[in-house]
Amino acid sequence: MFSGRPVRLRRVGRLAALAAVAGLALPASASALTVEGAVADAVAGVSGAPAGTVLTMFVEADPGTPVPRSVAFSVGQGLQFGPTGPGCDPQTVRDAPLSCPAGSEVGAGEMETSAGSFDLAAFTTSGGGLAVRIETSPSPVLVDVATGSVAGGGSTLALALPGGIRGATLQSLRLRLGGMDPANDWVRSTLCPNGAWSLGAALTGDAGQDLGSGVASIGCRPPRLAQLSGVSPSFSLSRRIRNGKVSPLQLTGVSLPAGLPADGTAHVTCRAGCRGSWSRGVRAGGPTQIPIRPSLTATRSDLQLQIAVASPSVRGTYLVIRFTRSGGRVTGWKGVGRGCLRLGSAPVRISCPR
Repeated sequence: MFSGRPVRLRRVGRLAALAAVAGLALPASASALTVEGAVADAVAGVSGAPAGTVLTMFVEADPGTPVPRSVAFSVGQGLQFGPTGPGCDPQTVRDAPLSCPAGSEVGAGEMETSAGSFDLAAFTTSGGGLAVRIETSPSPVLVDVATGSVAGGGSTLALALPGGIRGATLQSLRLRLGGMDPANDWVRSTLCPNGAWSLGAALTGDAGQDLGSGVASIGCRPPRLAQLSGVSPSFSLSRRIRNGKVSPLQLTGVSLPAGLPADGTAHVTCRAGCRGSWSRGVRAGGPTQIPIRPSLTATRSDLQLQIAVASPSVRGTYLVIRFTRSGGRVTGWKGVGRGCLRLGSAPVRISCPR
């Protein structure tokens, strides 16, 4: 049904097993709920440079399940909900959606119930939540507006369904978030843990009872190396004073940001002006420190280092570091695509030195 090879789970036994892996609770009293998920781009971003994506969430209820009071969608490590663009007041979403600011419409969907079919249009609200306009289909007539809120640091989206559509039984609900405006991402990825993202859904009835829950797994891939090149590494530099003289600048280590492939190995290789190669396994939960021993003297104009990250699924050049000398000063810069950045506390794009 979706691209991205989602996993569709319905049987309670399989749901419970996956829930245990994903860290999602599946109450014993809950009926099985079919949950599916897909993303438009399964390549993850990194914590320092999240990647916007389009997430489609689909639930199919067992026969006789009433339209719930609320639907809670939850995502596991590596995905997060939350607005990044302008918002629109829920009353405006209800009365005059065409008046909402550009970029505030962030999603769409469909709902099937025993009372009929409905189209959904999702807008970011001025308070940082979600307002979903519900219209009849195929003839668009406003029914009501559902409201959503984000909790758990972006891990949960709770959607409150209005009374105007309750009283019937729910057949299915599909909600797609993202992809409406490239500048405003409502779903972002920061990591690809163990090759998959988890998606959960739970229905709550009018009296607070559990109407069903389930989980799904969405395959993902580690960040592209081109994405990683947008995150600046940091360098450990030192000088020593001996007999009143200051030694040349020494490069003693490199630190790469969090979010690299968890099964990867980072390599620093001297390409010119020095000898040596240094490696360190990627630290999945934080920056990866690669000590350089013995340290390198960064006074030669031809000193060039290559930093690469290799894993079973990602191989290739991460970025190239060059140290240049101009007027007695040592400066560092790195190649990023077709341009270059000068390294420092505030990297500045420059013309690439030759």
